[in-house]
This record gives sequence, structure tokens and C-alpha cells, in this order.
Amino acid sequence: MQNIKGILFFMTVTFSFGSILGSVHVFAEERPLYLRERLNQSYDVLPYFLAKNMVNIPFDILIPLIPTILIYYVV
Repeated sequence: MQNIKGILFFMTVTFSFGSILGSVHVFAEERPLYLRERLNQSYDVLPYFLAKNMVNIPFDILIPLIPTILIYYVV
């Protein structure tokens, strides 16, 4: 039981940091576009933030879920 908890902990940490770093990388690439549209008053920070998170939710759930299910039964 302790081995399963340990591997699930490390997988959670790995997938969390992977998701965070992916978001930071994408935002760094989209920053000029965001700043231009913000100066044109196309949208504010909150709608941009919510839209980006809602688009990423399925990927942030499904991508870690599949390896977690497979590794859980292997361990």
C-alpha cells in the first residue's frame, strides 16, 4: 500500500509541474498578442484567464488520468 501511495504522490507532483510549466511556456509565447489585445481593450485579464483554464481542463485531467490508471494496476 505504501508503494502505491508513493508512486501516486510522485506522479501527481510530476503532472502538476508539467501542467504549470506548459502554461507558463504558452503564456510567454502569447504575451505579445495578449498585450496588443489588452491595449485595444478587446478583453480584460479575468476573461483571458478563465478562457485559457477552461480550454486546458480536459487536457489537465485526461492526460494524467490515463497513465495513472495504468501505473496504479502495475504497481
